Amino acid sequence: MKKESFFKNILFLNKMYMPKIINILYILSVIASIIFGLFHCSFGILYLTDYEMKVFVVQGIALIILGPVVSRICAEQLVILFKINEQIEKLADMNISENKQNNING
Repeated sequence: MKKESFFKNILFLNKMYMPKIINILYILSVIASIIFGLFHCSFGILYLTDYEMKVFVVQGIALIILGPVVSRICAEQLVILFKINEQIEKLADMNISENKQNNING
């Protein structure tokens, strides 16, 4: 079996690379939301008055908790589209091979 080149796959859209990119972006967004949440909490603790500090700490904790959840939901919604595409390609390949088999036998 002949192995296709990387650039040929990109130019003719033979292989999907976006699920890998989406996975990397998901990991980066989780890391970023945790870091920004920690900065938000520490800024509130170090530089603000009592009430403002409480608000910033709660917002930072919410960002730490909800940021990865929202990132996960968005990434899963995008990856589902590519998974559906893979399954449709498998069904099409099965249909093509079945038609070839019927033509040989028929």
